Amino acid sequence: MVTRGSSSPAQQPPTRFSLRSISARIVLVLSLVALAVLVLLVLLLVWERKELLTAHLAQRGMLLGSHLAESIGEALLRDEFADARTRMTARCLDLREELVFCTVFDRFNREIGHSGPVRLDGFLAEELRLAEPSGAEVKPSDKDGLEVLLVWQPIVPSGTYLGQVVLGVSLASRDREVRTLLLRALWLAVAIFALAFTAVVMVAGTVARPIRTLTHAISKVASGDLDQRLALERSDDLGFLARAFNNMVRQLKQTTVSKAYVDNIIESMADMLVVLDRGLCVRTINRSFLEHLGYRRDEVLGRSFLPFLESSPDAKILHREEFLELRHVRRKIHTAEGECVPVVLSVTKMPIPGAEGELIVCVLQDISALEKAQQELSETNALLVETAHRAGMAEIATGVLHDIGNILTSMVVSNEQILSHCGAPDTQKLGKATRLLLDHREDLEGFLRSDERGRLLPDYLSQVLRLHQEAWQAVQREAVQLREQIALIDEVLRSQQEHASSGMLEELVDLETLVQTALKIQQPSVDRLGLEVQLEAPPAGTLQVRVQRSKALGVILNLLKNACDALRETPRPRRILVSTHRNAQGEVVLKISDNGCGIRREHIAEIFRHGFTTKSDGHGFGLHTAALHLAEMGASITVASAGIGRGAVFEVRWRGEAEPASKALPTAIPNEVSLP
Repeated sequence: MVTRGSSSPAQQPPTRFSLRSISARIVLVLSLVALAVLVLLVLLLVWERKELLTAHLAQRGMLLGSHLAESIGEALLRDEFADARTRMTARCLDLREELVFCTVFDRFNREIGHSGPVRLDGFLAEELRLAEPSGAEVKPSDKDGLEVLLVWQPIVPSGTYLGQVVLGVSLASRDREVRTLLLRALWLAVAIFALAFTAVVMVAGTVARPIRTLTHAISKVASGDLDQRLALERSDDLGFLARAFNNMVRQLKQTTVSKAYVDNIIESMADMLVVLDRGLCVRTINRSFLEHLGYRRDEVLGRSFLPFLESSPDAKILHREEFLELRHVRRKIHTAEGECVPVVLSVTKMPIPGAEGELIVCVLQDISALEKAQQELSETNALLVETAHRAGMAEIATGVLHDIGNILTSMVVSNEQILSHCGAPDTQKLGKATRLLLDHREDLEGFLRSDERGRLLPDYLSQVLRLHQEAWQAVQREAVQLREQIALIDEVLRSQQEHASSGMLEELVDLETLVQTALKIQQPSVDRLGLEVQLEAPPAGTLQVRVQRSKALGVILNLLKNACDALRETPRPRRILVSTHRNAQGEVVLKISDNGCGIRREHIAEIFRHGFTTKSDGHGFGLHTAALHLAEMGASITVASAGIGRGAVFEVRWRGEAEPASKALPTAIPNEVSLP
């Protein structure tokens, strides 16, 4: 919290040029940099001039030495030593101001001619010659310690080495010119430095004045004056800094609050707030604390806070350190009437600015309404669980009834077949034949031989017997199917009982055997509707799936029954194609397709939803139950149809044995249907 108030007096910014000011430091640094740069430039200029003068003198000395070597070599070939000295003296007049000495050595390094006050040692001459046949090098003179430029040239007339000429050139003229140049450069550097210093002082002033103004404004803000503004209309970094300072002060003024404002916020808090001292005694409480618990302010202030908390074995606070570590902990606090209110307690430490020590802030949130809502939610959840349980039981019962209904449909067809076969023989004619036999039992042999009716009677009885045998065989077949269907109903009921008690046992079953069983059960409906059923499957035992046998058989029966129903109103030929195979992903696939009435595209996504049906006498349980059963067994089912009148394809996929079973949801994929 930032408040206006008395503070230490703000330090005034320096008004004069002082080394402590930023401008003075900037001027000093920039001046030293400029001076260093100037000195480096002067030294570089002097050094380059010195090297240039030395090279010029060396060039003149090398030229003089070459002429001397040539003249003296011609004189030495004619043994005219006097003439050689004369030529040497004449040539030396070209450098009489710079030439210190001139010495001629023979090939044995013996001096044969000399001019000048300084003599050169023969060993040095040999050293120069051995280092390089001809050249120039600066050496210190033995006479006065000054530097001398030594120039040497070999005497080789006609290619024969006769000796060498060594010249000593003085560098005094070079040094004089260098000193003059250095003096002029220093004066120029001083002038440039003075100009640079003046410019730096002016530039530093333009930079330092806004900074001093900013420093003064910051001091005012620190003392509590939030009305300070900087009027620097500049487009450089200082202008950006001034605008940022103005924005900062403006926002700071907007967020600055007083103690009364903070107290109003604390008093208006919905949660209970308690401020404790180091001894856990109450120093401050807000209005919410008094309203929730019914205390007066003087009943709470100065008292220890721990007795207000309920002291139960699971909520007992033993030490102050444990109390300080409480964060979002459920506790109960006593009210003035002696009741307990559930709260969520959070404790934090708040350091006191400018003083040693700290305060302890406790925030208590009343959760009575929350606990009541949780209780109601728990009761509602229990009711929902019970309702879901009953709904699940109803759905299971619906599925069982649907499966049994499919089987009962086949049983009804079988029963009709039995009834039709039982009434097939002509019992009246058989009774008439029996009466004829009884009427002629006295002369039965004559009747059978002489009477026309007697001769036809054995063939007639034989024909009746054959019809009875065929009817009996058909009744036996239908009775076997009835027995199997009754056993299947018993298995469905038993499986549901086992599933309700301990879960259904999955077993490894041959898929072709399941399909053959389903086709056999559905055969009466196939025959009655005149359907063509084609089965494409690998040899038995090739494709095995781990399923709950009764549920898997119920799924296949339901799909076959739906295919038969779809072909009921379809003109012939009416075809159902059942195929099984293993796809590239290792899944075992069962596909049942027909060329029946088809499915609308908008119904594809709804086909497995509970209660959805397109049949006038349907209930929407079959495919929904089939999808749930397949999901329980880790399989999936999809449907595809190209539209009304273009058939449908149902595809069931079981995962391979090496892959874990997962609860797959049914999906619908529109696709074209192609049937043979």
